[in-house]
Amino acid sequence: AGATIKHSKNAHGINVPRKHFSVKSYSDIFLIKSDIYSLQHGQPVINENRMFKTAPVIKLSDHFKKRFKIPKILKLDHLMATGEECFGRNVTLRGTDIDTLPANLLVANEGQRIGIPDGCILENRLLSDN
Repeated sequence: AGATIKHSKNAHGINVPRKHFSVKSYSDIFLIKSDIYSLQHGQPVINENRMFKTAPVIKLSDHFKKRFKIPKILKLDHLMATGEECFGRNVTLRGTDIDTLPANLLVANEGQRIGIPDGCILENRLLSDN
């Protein structure tokens, strides 16, 4: 962008705050497509039934660039997922216990996969392919 502005006549740059970009990463897509948000007048609004006033902290590995089902996360505070996890239908993630680990930590080693069955409820869990 800087090089383009430099070579354009009368061009100006502007600083746009992050809040104007709802989707910047796969973690953002995970949140936007979840039950945390609904759209009102084109803007994402946090579900009024959420027990926390902010969105959960979601950290997804690069394996989530593939298509995946979005679990219910209305009562989730933190999620960290590394490796390849596959959520079944109607999976619920919830939890607030973050004293030592994120409320839910899913860890699959390279080349391994964790399958989470349909209807499963995970609360404050550490799941590993081991």
